Amino acid sequence: MNQDDKRLAEAERERTRLQNLNVKLIQEISLAQKNKINVVAEIRRKAENDIHEFERKADRDIEKLEHDQKRLENLLRSNNITIMNLEREMENKRRTNQQ
Repeated sequence: MNQDDKRLAEAERERTRLQNLNVKLIQEISLAQKNKINVVAEIRRKAENDIHEFERKADRDIEKLEHDQKRLENLLRSNNITIMNLEREMENKRRTNQQ
């Protein structure tokens, strides 16, 4: 085997090695892309769950605030009725005392 044949055989081995390396690199790139897609999907899923949980908590907080508001409105109404009754009673006593 002459020198040219040796160089040609070496070049062929190097080409084959590089082609095999390229196949492995393509597989790794594909795996990395799949992993990236899975990570993005997981992040989106977690974000959606967080949003839903936040919405549920906000709904509960709103319901509690509405309940508190109704309770305070009822208390205000009750206080106003008590004030009116006391004023009426005081007016009646004034009238009675004036007579």
